[in-house]
Amino acid sequence: MARKRRASVWAGFAAAVLAAGVLAAAPAGAAPRDWSVSFETATASGTGHIERPPNTIFGTYVITGDLRNSGDGCYSLWTGVARDLIPPRYSRTATVCGEGDAPVEARFPSYAPTSTAYGKVCRGETHDHCGSPRPL
Repeated sequence: MARKRRASVWAGFAAAVLAAGVLAAAPAGAAPRDWSVSFETATASGTGHIERPPNTIFGTYVITGDLRNSGDGCYSLWTGVARDLIPPRYSRTATVCGEGDAPVEARFPSYAPTSTAYGKVCRGETHDHCGSPRPL
């Protein structure tokens, strides 16, 4: 019985040490990462970074940039986050109509190491006719 208890204590200790190492290794904020998605005459691009409080694996993924259109019609950037094996639920982040550009800014809270933000550019203000989703 004492051996089982000792083994259990060591297993708990090892798990705590491993967890502390993972939290210490998780950077408070990773370096900004460039992203770009396009469809037909519109392109959205910018940078993304993680805002993470100390000693946690969760953070907020923040993207900023521009949606540019060089042709006629309206185009929208749709963004969402896939968590684990759950596909993203997209929401419209920016829209531009005609030639010009629109600012892009989105925040994705509860962002974990198993999360991936995706974006896609779509014709119009719905996400029925879109380019392929790309990681942001």
